[in-house]
Amino acid sequence: MCTSLVDVSMSPVPAALAQPNWYAVYTRVNQEKIVAQRLAQQGLEHYLPLYRTVRRRTDRRVVLDLPLFPGYLFVHIALTERLRILQVPRVVRIVGTPMRPEAVPEAQIASLKLGLMAHRAAPCEYLVRGCKVRILHGPFAGMTGVLVRRKNGFRVVISVELIRQSFTVEIAEEDLERIH
Repeated sequence: MCTSLVDVSMSPVPAALAQPNWYAVYTRVNQEKIVAQRLAQQGLEHYLPLYRTVRRRTDRRVVLDLPLFPGYLFVHIALTERLRILQVPRVVRIVGTPMRPEAVPEAQIASLKLGLMAHRAAPCEYLVRGCKVRILHGPFAGMTGVLVRRKNGFRVVISVELIRQSFTVEIAEEDLERIH
């Protein structure tokens, strides 16, 4: 009686796993550029968005290109290649659910690339509706409130608790900081 073994390596790969997509990769702290170099050495398509900044040292000014999203870069791979990414030293994980990485829309990466070529950018804290913020500059400096709108300007609700009254004000993003 002869039993045959099924060769798993010959089974067809689902189309969704074979289709290359962009995925966000989380790296160890301050290791984004090293991971990008390793990916390039392996011939893997990747994108590390950078921004240019000037930092003051005690004796000079230094121009640096730093990651726009600290701790993250993007790779363009099929899910069947995810093990190659995870084996790169200093890579922590591919962003998504524990069962499956989540793809970043191609249009978002394209917009990011195009936008960073045409405009200056700098990282800022991720602010969402409902988070508590402190106003840093201007006539309302020092006051705290709740962010109620991001689109077309930041609108903050400031409450005067003693009289149980509130008002809204439009504030520039650079004049806000998130309160944790």
